[in-house]
Amino acid sequence: MAIQDTGIGFRSVVGTVLGTTATNEGVLCTHPNVNMWSKWKPIAFPKVSGLTNADIESVGSGLIEGDTTTGGLPIAYQKPVGGATQQFRIGDFRNYKHDALPPVSVNIISVDGQTVPPYRVRINYQATIVFKLIAGSIDPSTIPNRNNCVRVKNTNPSGGFGGISWIGETTASTAATVNRPVNEVFGTELLDVTFTQLVRVNNPPRLEYMEYLGDANGSYENTRKWIEDQEYLNKFDLINYTEEINFMPNPTLFYDQIVDRVTAFLNINNESGFVINTVRIRARYTINASSMPDPGVFEDINIIGATFELPTGNNGASINLTYYQQGETQTYTAYFFLEERIGNDWVQLSSVQIFNKDIYIPIPA
Repeated sequence: MAIQDTGIGFRSVVGTVLGTTATNEGVLCTHPNVNMWSKWKPIAFPKVSGLTNADIESVGSGLIEGDTTTGGLPIAYQKPVGGATQQFRIGDFRNYKHDALPPVSVNIISVDGQTVPPYRVRINYQATIVFKLIAGSIDPSTIPNRNNCVRVKNTNPSGGFGGISWIGETTASTAATVNRPVNEVFGTELLDVTFTQLVRVNNPPRLEYMEYLGDANGSYENTRKWIEDQEYLNKFDLINYTEEINFMPNPTLFYDQIVDRVTAFLNINNESGFVINTVRIRARYTINASSMPDPGVFEDINIIGATFELPTGNNGASINLTYYQQGETQTYTAYFFLEERIGNDWVQLSSVQIFNKDIYIPIPA
């Protein structure tokens, strides 16, 4: 609800909007229900009456930046305290909007297809976030110490502040620099545009203001200033899902005559709730047999199995090992590693071992 620019002398109108029966000017101007995100509201300014837009913006719409160790938030609202330099002015409520939004707020539509929070996202994995950015009535760059918080995407060839992007690679308080290509930076100049971004989630994802580095670089750099909307930060549930994906103990090891290999069969339990698109089994093992040149002295053998998709629940997978000699018993000690491909890297999810397992390798009939 907005208070119109007429009839403001009726203090009961202000009281009704704020949800109070009070009519005292000082009580209304300092009431806890005043929405700090409304541009037009009581502010500390040395003027008897008739504040202008320039007056309001010159003091950041009554807002100041708080704790700069966590992205420059929270933002604090400086209400007038009365007296000769901070007068109570009932006229400050002209055009006050009780439902005003922060300078930039986010409407998350889905995260990895999930449309209802909390959104479960996997640590060290790219999450697909579909969202809208909504501009409030206050220009964030007018708030003291936030001149680099420009919500319109900057595409000026000479570069400069402007644009917003999801950041998840770094912690909240880090000074690390994160770069983004042009297609991963967005503006709030249009209210009804839906955006999509893939973001690596090592930490809770957050939206930061960006700086365009210019055409020579073609990329943006984070300013480590967050958007003013804070509510979305609590909608993410980070899952260290490697704790929920495990090899079951006691894998099976046997000679497979069809492929003429020693086969390891492993059971994998995936309780993460996610289908893991690309995984593989890597094995590191040793063989010992009486006919070897130096029994008890042998080298590690490393092999990598084919990639496959890992569904949820209980799953079976196998990998084939070599042997040394037919017609005798071979002793295996083997380590098996379940790995997922994330980007260009392989990340270990689980491991299991077999110690001193004897396998007889028959001579073909």
